[in-house]
Amino acid sequence: MGLIPPCTTTPFTLTVMTSLKSAIETNHRLAENAEFNKLLLSGNVTTDQYLLYLRQLLHIFFRLEQRNVLPIDDMRSAEEILLDMRELNDADEIYSLLPATFAYGKYLLTLPNDKLMAHVYLHYLALLFGGQIMKNKVPGSGKLYVFKSAEEIIKTIRSMQKDSWADEANYGLTQFNKILDELYEVFRPTSKFVYKHTSHFSTRYRIHKYTRFWMAKLPIRFQRI
Repeated sequence: MGLIPPCTTTPFTLTVMTSLKSAIETNHRLAENAEFNKLLLSGNVTTDQYLLYLRQLLHIFFRLEQRNVLPIDDMRSAEEILLDMRELNDADEIYSLLPATFAYGKYLLTLPNDKLMAHVYLHYLALLFGGQIMKNKVPGSGKLYVFKSAEEIIKTIRSMQKDSWADEANYGLTQFNKILDELYEVFRPTSKFVYKHTSHFSTRYRIHKYTRFWMAKLPIRFQRI
């Protein structure tokens, strides 16, 4: 997905389940080569661009975490995303969701827990691998990418993963690729999106906004770092 660049080195050693990896390889490569992903890894992403990206991640991770399916509490990342946003002086009370983000979040709400875990697999391993490279390329301190029990989380996810997750994982990658494409489109000079300041934009498509009131629904817990 967008957080996973081609990794030649990682801080962790593990055995990959080849069949699941092979099943998602095509969509994974598309995410690696998405223009916005390449911008994130270039070190040239602006604060405004990165904040809009974080707002999309916040919605996705909130949907993944609101049902308490995570096997390890230290995996929870929505609070860390919010802390990263505040560090970058994101004081807006209304956040804008891109159409693809809203659609993906709505889809996640429909899934039973076993299928939701395929999306947990995608997004949390993305933070633990590609995120370790990205944290040195993006604005801010990157609390999102720091875990106290990283190796334990990886081993736990790997022990749970199933080849039968392939369809859901591919769907998740397809949806995330749409989000990356829309993120890149927002900042193009000829974009169909009209972007203003750090949070508000309009489009001929339906844009969904959400306010901080729902942040009160996040589980109260310790901060990771």
